[in-house]
Amino acid sequence: MTELLKVAQVAEELAVSRQTVRNLINSGKLEVIQVGESSKSDRIERRELERYKRAQRRNRAQTGAKPPKVVQIRKPNVRDELDRLLG
Repeated sequence: MTELLKVAQVAEELAVSRQTVRNLINSGKLEVIQVGESSKSDRIERRELERYKRAQRRNRAQTGAKPPKVVQIRKPNVRDELDRLLG
């Protein structure tokens, strides 16, 4: 059985926003399966996501472009921040 991913899951895996995934769908770069009438029910097959990722790697290899750097920003813990401020 094919794994179906939500737009949010694809966005997380690609480290982009949900809107970026929607833009990829609207531009035809990423195929979607419409499960219901609402766009919230759209799903992307795992193999389609892997195809897209392979195409992106191939394009970067051909152009010599480096993959985007992903920076994880950790939201500070309120208690840690208070301890830091109050010393």
